[in-house]
Amino acid sequence: MKRHSLLSILLLFGVLVSLTSLVAAAEESSSPDQPVNMAGNWQLQWEARIATEKGLVRFQQTRAKLTGVYSGPAGTAAVSGTVDGKKISFTLEFPGKYSYGLVFTGLVGDDKMNGKFAVANMKDGYDSHGENARPTDYSWKAMRSAGQGGQTAKSETQGAATDTSGSR
Repeated sequence: MKRHSLLSILLLFGVLVSLTSLVAAAEESSSPDQPVNMAGNWQLQWEARIATEKGLVRFQQTRAKLTGVYSGPAGTAAVSGTVDGKKISFTLEFPGKYSYGLVFTGLVGDDKMNGKFAVANMKDGYDSHGENARPTDYSWKAMRSAGQGGQTAKSETQGAATDTSGSR
């Protein structure tokens, strides 16, 4: 009888250890407070009033904070933003006599992202040039450049992407 009880206790202990390990591994791999890895180059495009704009955004990431540079036909812009889980928000700040910013919000995953964007600091629907830029349904999308697979951010400088939608 004692041998049977000892085996039952050992078996129960083994099951508990296994379950604890599985739960810990599941929590680590799906931690909601670890942002998606956005670091690297992304092909960005957005639907502007007249045509589709395209360019390259190079993100650098420190935990949830994003910085970087955008370059394309619209010029070169400083990039700043954040990533919270699979939600992303970043701004392109274009310098110059009529400086302006574009604010992008959306979702990230599987080496792609998309959402909505708005012109920053717009008063009464007009941009700094006096043109009507009233928000409509401005949309954007981006694809990670080839050879830069995404992953969860676990170190000081990292970043990744998903199919999403956001609002301005």
